[in-house]
Amino acid sequence: MPRTPKLLLGHDAQVAQWVLERIPHVTDFGACTAIGIGSEQTGTLYAGVVYSAYEPLYGTIQASIASVSPLWATPGTIKALLHYPFEQIGVELLWAVTRSDNAKARNFLSKIKFKQEAILRHRFGKGVHAVSYSMTAAEYARHYGGK
Repeated sequence: MPRTPKLLLGHDAQVAQWVLERIPHVTDFGACTAIGIGSEQTGTLYAGVVYSAYEPLYGTIQASIASVSPLWATPGTIKALLHYPFEQIGVELLWAVTRSDNAKARNFLSKIKFKQEAILRHRFGKGVHAVSYSMTAAEYARHYGGK
């Protein structure tokens, strides 16, 4: 992986498919915007973020994230990825859901300042719970210096 991963824009369908293949409990994102993180030279993806379930009336959008390595997740890259929902489209709330047994995803979301909201019982089948996380625009501004 190069020292400075690049945001790869304008490849929504390809990045969304790449993320979809790495999140077993998701079958379709529907209408979405996706940002890849990888090498411009080789087109290799290290991570992808899919923004879906956008509700302009309520100012909310969901983020789904997949990666093959944690090395892409520099503070600058995280801030750049959060720029889209909070600065470009102006949402009030960005949310994510992961399996309760996915410790890596839960730790990652906490580390980048998402707050745990709720445990959703049996959302991924009997005995397989989901955990909901979110970040508000005010929290984004406080932690990342946005609006």
